[in-house]
Amino acid sequence: MAARTPTLVHVIGTPRGGTHIVGRVIGALPGALYGGELTSLWRSLRRDPDLRCACGDPTRACPVWADATDLAPAELDRLLALQRQVAPSDRSWRRARAVLRRLGAGDEPTGAEARYLRRLESRVQVLAWANDARLVVDVSKNPTDAVLTSLAGTIGTLVVHVVRDPRGVVNSVRRRGSAGPDTDARVALAWLAQHTTVARIGDAIGPRYVQVGYEAFCADPETALAPVLDQLGLANSDFPDTASPDCPVFFHNPAPGVPGGRQGIQVRLDDRWRRELPAASRLIVRSLTWPWRAGETEQPERSGQPPRSGRLTPPPPPPRRARALPAPA
Repeated sequence: MAARTPTLVHVIGTPRGGTHIVGRVIGALPGALYGGELTSLWRSLRRDPDLRCACGDPTRACPVWADATDLAPAELDRLLALQRQVAPSDRSWRRARAVLRRLGAGDEPTGAEARYLRRLESRVQVLAWANDARLVVDVSKNPTDAVLTSLAGTIGTLVVHVVRDPRGVVNSVRRRGSAGPDTDARVALAWLAQHTTVARIGDAIGPRYVQVGYEAFCADPETALAPVLDQLGLANSDFPDTASPDCPVFFHNPAPGVPGGRQGIQVRLDDRWRRELPAASRLIVRSLTWPWRAGETEQPERSGQPPRSGRLTPPPPPPRRARALPAPA
């Protein structure tokens, strides 16, 4: 019997924007495998061939990752070279917009893009088949990967766009030791660029895009992710018990600095920005992110009061020619 074609779930947002916790909950669904920052794994393996998974085994011997990381050094180098050329991690939104314009106008992927896409899909398929998973969850946050797999790929895709209040993102970055007006402006502008780019991807791929507000997710994960379950063909009864500290999920995660192991999924809202973010920083962030907030119902400033809108709506992108999407193989 032919192997089932998996679906790659791109969970995209900004750093410190809630993508990992949303991705973990999606990864706890039946038939799902949480891959963490999947496309950063290859860089980690190149730096450290003995990289260990969170389960304690070397990644190349881990029952989850062994097949997917079975790459000769020369092939790993070719994959990394293509990734740097096609889908670089630095300012990835800029490359994603260029690729989206071309593919959205009906152009074919370039030779390098096609070669990178084949390798990316091959690794996802091997990972899924080795673990009998029909869903692979990637929180790499690279919109170029989402554009290529959605508009030119052969596997199923779903883009889950996680949007956190930019004031919370800025405050979280400041808490990690980088504070000041320059940091506030840089993070706010990166937030705006990333989210407007991902929203444009959603405009191009239609129902294979779901936007999730981080604050709404923390208030009620099941309701916030109901559209995701619907797109994946799952019932509400399949939703994991995130309220239990002993949620029986084992995360095999070989990415350095990213937690894994046997952990419950505890969803807690981080709204410390309401107490900690200086008024000057709030003004900077609000001023620089106003193009996105133009269609947003503003969240109240009072701590503990739920937002009136769990979905942030960007202004509509300029019209573009539609392109028929390829059917999954």
